[in-house]
Amino acid sequence: MADERRKAALESYELASWSAEKRVQYADALEHLRKAEQLTDRARDPLEWARVQFAIGWVLYDQGQYQQVESVLREVLKERERLLGPQHPDALATRHYIARAVHSQGRFAEAETWYRTVLKLREKVLGREHRDTLITRTNLATVLDDQGKYAEAEAEYGAVIGVEQKVLGREDRDTLETRNNLAIVLDEQGRRAEAEAEFRAVLTLRESVLGPEHPETLTTRNNLAVALDEQGKYAEAEKEYRAVLKLQEKVLGPEHPSTLITRGNLTDTLQQQGRYEEAEEEYRAVVNLREKVLGPEHPGTLRRRNNLAIVLNHQGRYAEAEVENRAVIAVEQKVLGPEHPLTLEARNTLAGTLVHEGKYAEGEAEYRTVLNLRQRVLGLEHPDTVATRGGLATAIAEQQKYTEAELTFSEVLPKFEKIWGIDHPATLELCEGYAECLKGQGKLPQAKELARRAAEGARKVLGPIIQTRKNTRSYWQS
Repeated sequence: MADERRKAALESYELASWSAEKRVQYADALEHLRKAEQLTDRARDPLEWARVQFAIGWVLYDQGQYQQVESVLREVLKERERLLGPQHPDALATRHYIARAVHSQGRFAEAETWYRTVLKLREKVLGREHRDTLITRTNLATVLDDQGKYAEAEAEYGAVIGVEQKVLGREDRDTLETRNNLAIVLDEQGRRAEAEAEFRAVLTLRESVLGPEHPETLTTRNNLAVALDEQGKYAEAEKEYRAVLKLQEKVLGPEHPSTLITRGNLTDTLQQQGRYEEAEEEYRAVVNLREKVLGPEHPGTLRRRNNLAIVLNHQGRYAEAEVENRAVIAVEQKVLGPEHPLTLEARNTLAGTLVHEGKYAEGEAEYRTVLNLRQRVLGLEHPDTVATRGGLATAIAEQQKYTEAELTFSEVLPKFEKIWGIDHPATLELCEGYAECLKGQGKLPQAKELARRAAEGARKVLGPIIQTRKNTRSYWQS
């Protein structure tokens, strides 16, 4: 009887945790699970203990505590593999979530290895066309994307979609999610029009299947707005963001993470239109809400604080921006580690801030450190690495080391054109810096041509490149 009461209490805590997690009350969810944890005993019933620990890992993931997630799930994996075998679906699910935790820590190559192992086992145990197998293939494509392996990611997404349409149907939610992810990788390759068309196709199907107010439908509308934004259609993107935001606040609530993603993206668009004071006010509001809902150390909170520093830079408030930069970096190095992409993103922003302040040698040194780390972590051709090389060229040129700067500009400009397009504001800004470098050497014809190109380009509104993942995709699928 006592054991029955214990099991009933355990089930009650687990249900309460799930309910709180669905309401985005992560602290309450974790509190319920900690009480459930006290009712389990790893020695007496290791599988029951593992079930509760797995749930704890899920909530910790929602809180952005990725290192803790990995630690918890590795212990769960030991018990499940020992008692159920390494090919049991529960053991494979645990491996899948460890891959997610590793992925979210920015250890992309390691995550790719984990995903490939899980995929191989799921294909063997469940079959190549099982839904869980396809989800793992989708997440593998996502980590390829994060490494800048866009062609591989696109091919993988395409292959998954082919199977999903055959087995699950063209209107299945997983099929539509994978198509959403394919559109993102098209967007990241600069194929904006194709991405926009794909987002619109997915949106039409999601509105038909799920309804216009379903969270997944609103996610696609957010992503469509991102595609419009990145084509320079700022007014259209802003209108779309505001429509999505209104529905998300109604359906999900103003503090839901998805609502905050859209609100942050709207703020990016305000910044890109040069509405810096308005953007600053919005960034501060979003940061405050993220700190309340997700905590001050959540990666999403830190990302928006980095964007706040960028908008301070745009207003010429460089000293304030530097203080914000350094505060964000300190937290990210503690929580995410010194080589995490978000940490490197913040350090890249700091390097730009230092250059704006006239601290050219210090900015150059910071750019070189970030460049070395990004080359090692992301690779030579990753857009983030290329962006840092562009910043480094500017820092070198500002010190009148024109010969070295010209070489870097000449090497990196074609990469900017390939990645972002010849008329993208980031490319045009690089052209402007290159022109100044050539002018400093007396190479006036070449300088004049680059300056003309920059002047005739789109409005220069981006300033420092913001490598912010604004699209919403599902690499946290089960």
